[in-house]
Amino acid sequence: MNSYVGTVNEMNAMLEENTKKVAAMEGDMKKKEEKTSQLRMAMHHAEQEIIQMQSLVDCVAEVHPVVSKHIMGMQPNFNFKARGLSR
Repeated sequence: MNSYVGTVNEMNAMLEENTKKVAAMEGDMKKKEEKTSQLRMAMHHAEQEIIQMQSLVDCVAEVHPVVSKHIMGMQPNFNFKARGLSR
């Protein structure tokens, strides 16, 4: 009988320990989700700025086509990755 009581107490201690671990992991996960949300918002703003800059370049291309041709000629050396942000 004493061995059963000892085993039950041991299992209860393990349960409490695992409950604490789960709570700690849930807290870590919540922090990471918040950080991910912040990074997504920052990426969204950066993409919007890129689109605005592309619009500005398009306007300059209409007003000053020679400058636009010069910039487009230099573009392959910029090594930008295509991200599918064009309108």
